[in-house]
Amino acid sequence: MSAGYKSGRELLGLLHPNFTTPFLDRGYVVFAVMHSSQPKSTVPDIVEDVHRAVRFIKSNARQYGIEPSRLGITGGSAGGHLSLMMGCAGTAGDSNAKDPVDRASSKVAAVACFFPPTDFLALDQGDFKEFAAAFDFREMDSASGKLLPVSPAKRQQIGREISPLTHAGKDSSPTFIIHGDNDKTVPISQSEALVAKLKDCGVECHLVAKKGKGHLWFGIEKDVPSFADWFDRYLLGKK
Repeated sequence: MSAGYKSGRELLGLLHPNFTTPFLDRGYVVFAVMHSSQPKSTVPDIVEDVHRAVRFIKSNARQYGIEPSRLGITGGSAGGHLSLMMGCAGTAGDSNAKDPVDRASSKVAAVACFFPPTDFLALDQGDFKEFAAAFDFREMDSASGKLLPVSPAKRQQIGREISPLTHAGKDSSPTFIIHGDNDKTVPISQSEALVAKLKDCGVECHLVAKKGKGHLWFGIEKDVPSFADWFDRYLLGKK
């Protein structure tokens, strides 16, 4: 549950039941993940929260009655980006960790999302002041003892690290994206670039371009069952 890298229980009221029923009706267990939010947290912090959430779910799979190797993840915009990070940059657990959560992997078996940012080096966040705090990367300055903005080179490095496009490879999860071709907030080229790279790597992926649609559209909930179809195929092996 992420909108502009902000999360909270209020979003659950917007997502349930319209965005959860297509999965619940097919017998899926749905986890609504709330992460730390900007302006207090930046995107790298939030990505780590979602890694932790996936690990937590897997480490408690028996309690929830689920199969940990069959987790799908979904979201829109910021939530779509976070979903893709788990599909493209999910990591193995630390078998030597004392915390059982840290022993679990954050890799997911399938991704289905709406209009996600995928390459922050090609996306100018400066145009959207409501998102600016999420990208206000700072580090300790030893001379002043203050947290100061990172250097341009460091900013580029962070941008690469938090971009799904950077991590996309042959081990990425099967990925389905729906994106409006008139999106002014996150251009559809962001999704096109990722899908092209995934295809080059031999990963199952599919992009649906919604003609004339922007960032969100009326009746978007009607597209959610196609995500459930994708999960049926790649989590349950249904044709």
